[in-house]
Amino acid sequence: MNFESVPMIRLELDYMKSSIISTLGLYGSELGEAVKERIEQTIKNYDFNGKVSAIASDVITSEIEAFFKFGNGREYIQSSVQKVLDSVFANKPLNQTDGH
Repeated sequence: MNFESVPMIRLELDYMKSSIISTLGLYGSELGEAVKERIEQTIKNYDFNGKVSAIASDVITSEIEAFFKFGNGREYIQSSVQKVLDSVFANKPLNQTDGH
């Protein structure tokens, strides 16, 4: 797996962390430190690999589904089904071809 984009993710997370802390206005307080520590701990323990794998799996599934619903895969399935239907209704063996 290529992790070239990991530094960009880290920068975005650091920015988000700083934004959350400064937005709450708690940076110097005891509560602010507790929030800061919790955010840092959550980011440190976050399962980036698992999340990336889950997203990649979803995208792959979507692409396969699109291929067979709307792309060349659909044409292959249609052709195969047509051959079976032609054979059933014409009482021809499935391996016999006549242009279908």
